[in-house]
This record gives sequence, C-alpha cells and structure tokens, in this order.
Amino acid sequence: MHCLKCGTEIQPPNVFCQNCLAEMKQYPVARDTPVVIQPRPAENPERRTRRPPKPEELLVQARRRQRWLARLCIILTVVCVLLACALVFFPQLYRPEPTIGRNYSTETTASTETSAETSPQTVTTPSSTG
Repeated sequence: MHCLKCGTEIQPPNVFCQNCLAEMKQYPVARDTPVVIQPRPAENPERRTRRPPKPEELLVQARRRQRWLARLCIILTVVCVLLACALVFFPQLYRPEPTIGRNYSTETTASTETSAETSPQTVTTPSSTG
C-alpha cells in the first residue's frame, strides 16, 4: 500500500506515511474541509510512454494491412461471383421442363369456331401430274 500524499510504500492499515503525518500535524485542518488528493506519479514512467514507431516499422505495418485488405477484397469478390452464379443458374436447374406435346392446349374456343365458319378456308394440295 502507498501513502495517499507522497506515494511512498507503507503498511496496510495506515493511510499516510510518518513524514506526511508529521507535516499535517503542523498545519491542522478542520474536519468539514474538503481535501483534494493529488494522483500519485506512475511507478515506472518510461514503461508507460510509447515511443514513436520507426518509419521502417510503419512501412511494414502498412504493407501488412494492404495485403490483408487485398485478400479480403479477393475473397469478397469470389463470394459475390459465386452468389450471382447461384442466383442465375440455380432456378434453371430445378425448373421442370415441359413435356413434349403438352406445352400448349389443343382445345378450341368458341371465338375460333365462329371465325372459321364465317371465313371460308381454301385448302390447296399439290397436284400430281402423271
């Protein structure tokens, strides 16, 4: 555990070290006065600061990111092409083909019969000369 005022290491039940307690006894403060405690400094400030990356490291990171993005684009393109092919060809694979001779109706309707009666049809047959 550390002293709340100076940050030196102390035993767990204590809150302040002996030096800080002696200094606080010289300048007493009323109980209802708000106390602002400064944050203690980091134990190892060198460890917390980040050094700026070297240009070579930045270049390696940029190339790595570029390769990753290129692979991602290729994979997404292949997936899109496969999906487009599946959408185009899949319905045609399972569409039932019409049976020969059953792809149209042979029934005549009333309108076609009346039109055949009113307009005479001439049937020409090839004549054979012998």
